[in-house]
Amino acid sequence: MKGKFTRRQIDRIENILIALLVCTAVFLVGQTNLFQTFVGQGAGQESGAYRAAQTTQIPDQTPVAVMVQNDLGRCGLRYDQTSVERVYDQGLKDLLFHTLDRMEKPKKSSQEAWQQAITQSENWVCNDFLYDIPFVSASGQEGRGRIFLVTFRNGQADALYGYEQASGEYWVSQVGTSGLAMPAQVQDLGPNQVCFAFEDQELAALLPGYMMVGSTAPSFRVYNASNPLAGMDETGIRGMLETAGFNLQAVSIYESADGTVVREGSDTIRIQEDGSVIYHGSESGEARYEAASTEELDLREEAEAVLELLTAGRTGEARFFCQGAEEQPDGTQILTYSYLLEGARVSLGENGWSARFRFQGESLVSFEIIFRQYDSTEAPCAVPPERQATAAAEAQSQVGKELQLCHRDDGSGLTKALWTVRELG
Repeated sequence: MKGKFTRRQIDRIENILIALLVCTAVFLVGQTNLFQTFVGQGAGQESGAYRAAQTTQIPDQTPVAVMVQNDLGRCGLRYDQTSVERVYDQGLKDLLFHTLDRMEKPKKSSQEAWQQAITQSENWVCNDFLYDIPFVSASGQEGRGRIFLVTFRNGQADALYGYEQASGEYWVSQVGTSGLAMPAQVQDLGPNQVCFAFEDQELAALLPGYMMVGSTAPSFRVYNASNPLAGMDETGIRGMLETAGFNLQAVSIYESADGTVVREGSDTIRIQEDGSVIYHGSESGEARYEAASTEELDLREEAEAVLELLTAGRTGEARFFCQGAEEQPDGTQILTYSYLLEGARVSLGENGWSARFRFQGESLVSFEIIFRQYDSTEAPCAVPPERQATAAAEAQSQVGKELQLCHRDDGSGLTKALWTVRELG
C-alpha cells in the first residue's frame, strides 16, 4: 500500500542510518587522533588516549600582584588584593590557563631575555603569585613558577615566560597560533607609576629586577587579631568534630592543661586554648583524609579542602595561601600555608606560618592550623615607599634582596604592616 514502508524497506533504512553513524564516528575519531592511539597501544607507545584526557591544572590561587602593558601604557596593581582579584577573575585567569594549555615544551631562559620581553613587546600581562605554584599543561608539560609573563604579537598571545623562585631560574615557551587576545577588561586599565625595579636606574642595582615598585607608598590599615576559638563551648567543639569527620558516637573527649583532646580510634585532635588545632592520624591503615594522588596539586587540593571545612567563617578579612611543598628525608611531604591580608603575608608567631599539613603518600597523617580572625580598623598603617625602604636596607647591607610588606602578628591583638627582607631562592 502506498504511503507505508515494508519491513524490508524499514530494515534497509536502519542499515543505511547505522552505516552513516559509523562513518561519522570514524571521521570524528580520525580528527581527534584517537584511532592512531588505539593502534599504537600494543607497540609500547605512550597512550594518546591518556594525553587526550589530560587537562591543564593550576592551583585555585590568586596572584598578589599583576602588571599590564596595554595600548594606554603601564598599569601595576599590588598590595590591593580586591583590585588584583577583580582583574584576575575577569580575564587574566583564563588567559593564563589557556596559555599553559597551549604551551610548547619550555626552554631554559634568562633574566636578560625576560627583561627584553618586557621592554620590547608592545603588549603583555604579568602575574606574581608571591611563591611558586605548580602546573600541568594539557600537553603533559609540568613545571613551577612564581611569576608568569604572557607577551602578545599582532594582537595574539605569543610566548609564556616563567620565573621559579626556588631555583632562581627563568624559562620560556612559545604559545603558537593561540588565537588568544588580551582580555578586554585589562585593555582599558589606565597607566600608573608602577614599574619593575630593573627599569629604574636608581633601584636596578639594589633590588631584584622582577620586583614591582611604585612612586607612592602602599596604603594599609591596622587589623584587630583575635582567636575565634576562644570561649568555644562543648556544642561548638562537637560541631567542629562533626565537620572534621569524627563520629560523635565513637569519640572520647577530655580536658588537658592547654585545651580539649579528642580521640577516635588511633586518631587524635587537640583544640588548644591559643587557637591551635592539631591533628594526628594513623600512619597505617585507612586514612581519614586522603588526596587523589601524591602530586602536589592533589595534595594542595586535599589540604585546602580541610582548611575550608574547619576555618570557614572564622578568618575575617584574611585568606589562606600556600607557600609550597617540601619533601622530608623520610619521604613525607609538608605543605605550609600563611594568612594573606591586602596582598601581604601575615607573619604569625615565632614560626611565621599559620597551617602545616604532613602527607605520607596520599594520606594526610597530621596537620596544625592556628586559627586567627583579622578585622580591619579605621586606623591607617603608615609604611614608607619602596625607595625609602630600599635606602634603609642598603644602610644595613641588604643590597640585592627583595623587599616585601608583611603583617606582623605578635600576639598583641593588633597587626601592622612593615617592610621585610626576603632571601632569594
